[in-house]
Amino acid sequence: MTDFPAAPPRDDNPATAAARGGSRVLPVSRLDRCRVRQESTMAMNPEYRTYLNNEWNAGRLLRPGVALQQLRAEPRKFLRTYPIQNNYDPAASGVYQVHLFNGGGGHRPGTVLRTQNLHATQSFTLQGGIGQLGEGHPVWVHGLFTAAANAAAPIVWYRLDANGPDLMVTAKLTGCTFVARAVAGAPGSVDVAHIQPTVAENGVQLNNRLAATAGQLTYGRNSYDITSRSINVIGVRVGGQWKIYAQKLDKHHFAIRSVHRIFPA
Repeated sequence: MTDFPAAPPRDDNPATAAARGGSRVLPVSRLDRCRVRQESTMAMNPEYRTYLNNEWNAGRLLRPGVALQQLRAEPRKFLRTYPIQNNYDPAASGVYQVHLFNGGGGHRPGTVLRTQNLHATQSFTLQGGIGQLGEGHPVWVHGLFTAAANAAAPIVWYRLDANGPDLMVTAKLTGCTFVARAVAGAPGSVDVAHIQPTVAENGVQLNNRLAATAGQLTYGRNSYDITSRSINVIGVRVGGQWKIYAQKLDKHHFAIRSVHRIFPA
């Protein structure tokens, strides 16, 4: 039996939307009709499929489909247990099909000493296209675009409500600020945006400006160090209520450092 390591992240062409940003945007009304169609055309490498099935059946790896069930049921617990290698970066906000698959090893905080006693764990990779060996569990998500900061223009919000997928993902934060605000008169709904700093407004200035507006909840440069940390922002609709979390990772050791709920506060 070939001893395969977990497949590395796909080296995607940034110019190819299907690779980095998932399948084409679909109107929410067409989502159910298209859910059953697998957009990926590459068959999984048969030896790697055998390896994965052996690992899944032995309980050494968690099937991506089961991982998604756990994420939906207990998002905070899942994000505290499994680091996510996020290669996803949609070209526009909308509904997309992306892929989740088993990654390499990682670390999570202990239950008593927390980050002073890290434990080995498995990880997952999230990206638009399938992996290099054809692996990937397809899932529909709200994909949030990264917009450049512009203090002179209003924020272009993307609304998460009761419609469409129950997951929201965006590119990892590496200096950006994620901002959310409740929707008046619509319990459970939230407006969100992912804002990137510019030469005119650095990450700290951007974070400070967005946090100064009443009613806006932010997670940005005031909450993480870009030299050693990267941030996954993931939203899950649970019981009709959106909950949005920041998973802070150590860049150099692929270890979970903390999980913070951005929305609701």
